[in-house]
Amino acid sequence: MTRNESFRRKIIYIAAIALLLIPLSFISQPATIKKDGGESTVGGMLSQLRKQHGLSQAEISEINPASESMKLATLGLRPVAVTLLWGRVQDARKKEQWDRLRTSTQTLIALQPNFIKVWEFQAHNLSYNISREFDDYQYRYHWVKEGLSYLMQGIAYNRKDHRIFDQLGFFFGLKLGRADEKEQFRRLFRRDADYHNKLAEYGIDKKEIRSPDLGGPDNWLTSYQWYDISRRNVDEGIMALRTSEIMFFKNAPSQLRNFAIDYEIEKRPDDAAQVAWQKALDEWTGSAFGLRTIRTSANLPIQLERLVEEKRKLEDKRVELDKFFPGLRKKLDEERLSNMTDQMWEVYNTPTDEIVDPELYKVWNLAREIVEADRDTLFKAAVDAGLADGSLMLTEQQKLGYERLEMQMNGIRRELDFTSRYRGTVNYEYWSERATAESQDVTIDARKALYDARALVRQAKIDQQTVTKPKKDADDQFVLDQNGNQVMETVVDPGAVQKYEESFNLWKKVFVDFKGLEDDVMEDDLVAAMQEYYSNLKKIQVEWPLDFPLQRLVDRRHRMRMEDGLPSTESLADRIEAQKELEAVQKELQQGSDQENSDKPGVDPAKADPAKAEPAKAEPAKAEPAKAEPAKADPAKAEPAKAESKKEN
Repeated sequence: MTRNESFRRKIIYIAAIALLLIPLSFISQPATIKKDGGESTVGGMLSQLRKQHGLSQAEISEINPASESMKLATLGLRPVAVTLLWGRVQDARKKEQWDRLRTSTQTLIALQPNFIKVWEFQAHNLSYNISREFDDYQYRYHWVKEGLSYLMQGIAYNRKDHRIFDQLGFFFGLKLGRADEKEQFRRLFRRDADYHNKLAEYGIDKKEIRSPDLGGPDNWLTSYQWYDISRRNVDEGIMALRTSEIMFFKNAPSQLRNFAIDYEIEKRPDDAAQVAWQKALDEWTGSAFGLRTIRTSANLPIQLERLVEEKRKLEDKRVELDKFFPGLRKKLDEERLSNMTDQMWEVYNTPTDEIVDPELYKVWNLAREIVEADRDTLFKAAVDAGLADGSLMLTEQQKLGYERLEMQMNGIRRELDFTSRYRGTVNYEYWSERATAESQDVTIDARKALYDARALVRQAKIDQQTVTKPKKDADDQFVLDQNGNQVMETVVDPGAVQKYEESFNLWKKVFVDFKGLEDDVMEDDLVAAMQEYYSNLKKIQVEWPLDFPLQRLVDRRHRMRMEDGLPSTESLADRIEAQKELEAVQKELQQGSDQENSDKPGVDPAKADPAKAEPAKAEPAKAEPAKAEPAKADPAKAEPAKAESKKEN
């Protein structure tokens, strides 16, 4: 290639670039506003598209002049600058250069203000990774707040992205309420008035997050507020939903129950705790979540709380369907259940946690397949086979009605399937039952007794004590005698052991009404309480009671090889056998005593019970001599009488 050809090609390229700049300038022309306040120009095609889809910087977020200047200064190399800054942030964290790290993160968000992952990652870095580098929990709390404040800065740059509000709800809840230092963090947060004022600037209502009983704003209620802001913005169409509906709408109600759980840990359960659980239940099962129409992955609308209603609707359709073939479903059920043996029924009705033998577990699986078989599928298969071989007959009109019902039932079954799966995803049934149980008086009383037991342990009051103290009347007023002095009474004050036992007895009643709660994460709290109880029994040298009310829970965990250090029924076998033998001996002695009394001549059963004595007893003159002088009739009994006489003399 000659030098002239090369020069000519360069001229052509430059001319082509110049020509292309002309249409590009029209396409990318920005919208403008006239100085006299007249109509603004709509700008070029790109400007119009940005306005149409809400992509302009002014609509996405606030415009930061420094951020825009930095973007221009990189001359198209912003991705390279961002990559270098991410590396500097990680390097500063490893070297514990906190000021440098903070500066790098500020520069990073200036280059990527609308990239939500920047805010999420760096906020997590500050609140989780950096805070743990400090030993003092107050320094840790400071860096947790740094991460939260960093995230709140991102609101201005991501006004239409609900994820930043969701992350704030997550951080305020989990980091302050579930960290190892949660007790200290929650206490510091309640007292942090300056930080509460800062939250108010971002739309958090200080009255709504305040818990008077706990003495200040609560982190769980603050978390609920953030999630609620996100939820309202999505409902009003201000923000587009960027995650699954089921996972998004469960967030806010979950924080209310977390608040109720921690309330009962930090404060003696009372009416306020009951109200908190009731509010959590209403939010979980009401229009906020349970009765909210949620779209599934198949774009099918469902409501989690309508499962029972949908099952009833399906059963009604079955009744209609059975009218076409009377008695067929009953016949199929009888044939299917006829395969169940007595052993299979026995194993099937046994709780699965009590089935230890692998062979019996196979029997249980087989029995479950028979009993819980899909009756509708079996029914349809039988109908199709009958219609094919002519054993079942339908007119054309009946066939249309049958097919219409089948389609309706398929729709209901599909909705039931999605509803059941989505309920399982968020553990809907358990939390509904848990909130219902926790709002009951018996559960509140059980938690009160447990709280009191632990308080008595801290006071070293392990066993019950007999004490003398001023007497009070029904109105809790001191009782005075005629001289105006306080009347004293001797009472038995329960110790920690007695309070533990009171709590366990109440929990047993709770599990009768709410069976689903016995086998869940809630048992961990009870296991810890039982371990405390066992430890205190050893201090007063008392053995584990054979009639322990929650022994079934202990045994189940023992069969599952969860070593809690608690006596199982298996380990108590010798004591239980000895107790049975003792009861048998006592029963035999009692029966022998009753038989001996009944065999004695002249013994009237009525005379054995003074309350049933005949009026004749009041007339000793008419009594028989043998009965009038029992001491003479039985010399062995005369001696004690003489001894008593001598003692009196």
